Formats: sequence, structure tokens, C-alpha cells
Amino acid sequence: MERHLQIELIRTDYHPEATVGRILKEGKEVCKTLERPNLNNQKDNPNTKQNESSCIPEGIYKCKKYSSAKYPDTWEITGVANRGAILFHSANYVSQLLGCVATASSIQNMDPKNEGKVAPEQKWLASQSKDAFAKFKAAMPKEFNLLITSEQTLCKA
Repeated sequence: MERHLQIELIRTDYHPEATVGRILKEGKEVCKTLERPNLNNQKDNPNTKQNESSCIPEGIYKCKKYSSAKYPDTWEITGVANRGAILFHSANYVSQLLGCVATASSIQNMDPKNEGKVAPEQKWLASQSKDAFAKFKAAMPKEFNLLITSEQTLCKA
């Protein structure tokens, strides 16, 4: 891979409903993250390159600037096996993510006692996601390498 600044996404928790993490730049936290649960890179529809079901597997990926009408001025995470169109963007719940990564100021469990009071796809709330995305955008270079690991993986090293 070309030499680019390396940004870290460290996963703090894998839950049945969602994956929670944090973004670090030069060792300092930029924001929290929310992704779909870890389903081994599973896709809902095998006939599309867009992902739907799973968080991104741990590894190193290249991120580059991306812009569309729906998602202007963001970054695409490239090089994920059998997947494409993976973006960073604001979202409050995993139901708003098609395999992408949401930014947040904090992640809240909306059903901490597991009483079934909320739908599984709304159990984890990415709060102040737009504010966190603005902070993320201000901190990120045009291109960077993204190292995705978990606290569990780091403890094994």
C-alpha cells in the first residue's frame, strides 16, 4: 500500500445487534463508531457489491474521498473482499447502515436490561452523529489507510 496516514478503527464491543468502536488519529480519539453486527462479511443479496448485513472484517483498507448526491463529501473504504460502496456517514441506528460506518459522539444501549423494549436494529443509538461526522471530516486527510482491529485482537498480540 502507498504511504498514507494510518487511522485506526478499534472495535470495543461486538453485540448481536451491532458493532461498536472508536476512531483514533495519531492515538487520539476522533469519534465513536457504529456498524452492523459481525456476520463474517455476509451479504443480504449475493447479486450486488453493496453490503447490507455485516460490519467490515478486521484488516487494513485504503480510504479515499467520495461524493454523491446522497452522501456528499465523505470517504469510501476500499479493498473489502466482495464488497463495495462502504462509506463513513452519519446515522443513528444500524438499520440506517448498508454495511457503512456511522460516526457518533457516544453510543448508547437503548435496552440495557434486554427487556425487548426496542427493536433489535434500534437497540444501539449513535448519538450526535452529525456533529461527530463534522469532527471526523475536519480531522481526516484526503486519503488514508484504515486499520480495523478490536480490543480483543490487541489483547492477544
